[in-house]
Amino acid sequence: MTASEWGIPWEGTAIEHAWQKIRRRVGLDDVRIHNLRRTAASWLAINGSNLPVIQQMLSHKSLSSTQVYAKLSVAPVRLALDDQAGRMLGPVAAPLVSNHAMRPPQQTSDEQRQEWPG
Repeated sequence: MTASEWGIPWEGTAIEHAWQKIRRRVGLDDVRIHNLRRTAASWLAINGSNLPVIQQMLSHKSLSSTQVYAKLSVAPVRLALDDQAGRMLGPVAAPLVSNHAMRPPQQTSDEQRQEWPG
């Protein structure tokens, strides 16, 4: 609900005056208070808040009005992809090899004598 719907004119109000002062100070002449409202809702969606929570924050009567923020809610997708990437690219267990399998075969003393020329 906008201020004019409440019967409060924005122009000349203390809120509008303070907002104009802030905008001049930071050099954002084209930013409206409504932009801050949309930014807050966007940040909620980006950080994983569900649409009914965002709907309440915005005081939307219909969830369909809040659906515009659904495309920003990438946190569940990111978690699912990170989880899958961990399974696909995570450390691979090396096969267990015993020390016995790594040693060259031992020759018997008869075999050693046959190979030794002296």
